[in-house]
Amino acid sequence: MGKGVRLRGLARNSGLDLHSKAAKTDTAMLLSLSLSLLISATPGSEPHPESQAGPVVERWAGHQVALGEKYFPVVGSQKTRIDTYTLATVQYKAGRLILKEQACKVEYAEVMGAKVHVPVEALPISTLEFEKVAGSEHYAMESLVQWGREDIDHDGEPGMTVVVDAPVCSGKIQVSNRTVTHARAFRDRGRFHGRVNLTVYQQVFGADSFCLQRLSKASKEVKHGHFAYVRVDPSTRCKDLIGHPWPVRADQ
Repeated sequence: MGKGVRLRGLARNSGLDLHSKAAKTDTAMLLSLSLSLLISATPGSEPHPESQAGPVVERWAGHQVALGEKYFPVVGSQKTRIDTYTLATVQYKAGRLILKEQACKVEYAEVMGAKVHVPVEALPISTLEFEKVAGSEHYAMESLVQWGREDIDHDGEPGMTVVVDAPVCSGKIQVSNRTVTHARAFRDRGRFHGRVNLTVYQQVFGADSFCLQRLSKASKEVKHGHFAYVRVDPSTRCKDLIGHPWPVRADQ
């Protein structure tokens, strides 16, 4: 887990005219795309009853889609999408599902030619707990994932460094993250799938280009989405799956 990262499961209770319309639109877009440096707070594959010999431990592969909509100057509202591909070690214990989950790959859909890259290897492993709702067939979870000025990617800069690549303005920014997630999961035909709602708070600490320094220092964005998980071989690692079709997709 990254240094200083706080995780808490809550299931129980340059020649550029900076005043031009293009520059303003581009910088606003970059801020939106840099949001949601989230550790997917999503349920895992179909539960297996706890055995009499002790807690059952499994390996799950998952896919989460987070959708949003952001208003940009000049062009108006634009849809955003983030796909997060994860692996989790899952333990069944006393009626709870306890996940230790890592992100293997995070993909940001381009918005007007702008791309965002995050160092996925620096994203912290999250520990999440899920409980079955009494009298129903679904599992519910609430979680909090956050970091502040701690240098979690160990690059000598505060927070996490995000690389932005856009036609008008490119560079690196350093950000904090606080993501509150509410999820509900259902069992169905060997999958564990459901809906997720996320509220993402971000603070920008600094940037290495003048145009990116014009970004708003604090922001909030609400996203919604869906997820799906399936069981995989216990020895599966991220590098075993990268470059191949992912074992499960939430949008299929």
